[in-house]
Amino acid sequence: MHHARRTCALALAGALLFGIAACGGDDDDDTTTATTEAAAAEPDAGTATTEAAAEPTGLCAELPPSEEATEGATKTTVIAEDYEFFAAQALSLGGQQAVTLINQGEEVHELFIGRIDPSETRTVEELASASEPPETVTMIGIGIACPGAKTQFNVDLSTPGRYVAICNIPVGTTPDSDPEAEPSGPPHSSEGMVQEFTIA
Repeated sequence: MHHARRTCALALAGALLFGIAACGGDDDDDTTTATTEAAAAEPDAGTATTEAAAEPTGLCAELPPSEEATEGATKTTVIAEDYEFFAAQALSLGGQQAVTLINQGEEVHELFIGRIDPSETRTVEELASASEPPETVTMIGIGIACPGAKTQFNVDLSTPGRYVAICNIPVGTTPDSDPEAEPSGPPHSSEGMVQEFTIA
């Protein structure tokens, strides 16, 4: 896969850790929403819009738009803060999911979801710190949100096995970051934004 925009390349620079660089139905009111209490308190957490307090500018103006929920998908909400995920274990419900990423931190965050090959025996922490992009991780979906905003994307988590939820945006990336600058700083995953979940 390839970068859709130069600014997207900055936002997704951390996803290159896994050799991935990517940007990017009908609504169904009968789907189940899996949230933490914090997510439940967030109004319209499952909507398909990326919202911010003001019109997005700079880096935030170039992020990919939300997707409409796939018909019949389970609506799942994951909260991102600096530097941890909340409710990411809800992804282990599996199946078709419309995932809403809500960014309650002060930096830009992504939710990269990848399937780990059954042959892989390393932990997600070892995969995240590998010197070479592991070929044993396949991207399932990704969403990026600026502080105070949210985005929705669809994932197919119907295949049993090990998965990783990770944010590899470089530490210090904010809406004011230069979208043309080469990313620097360690990835958010090095600060703890990496979780493994299993689908039975």
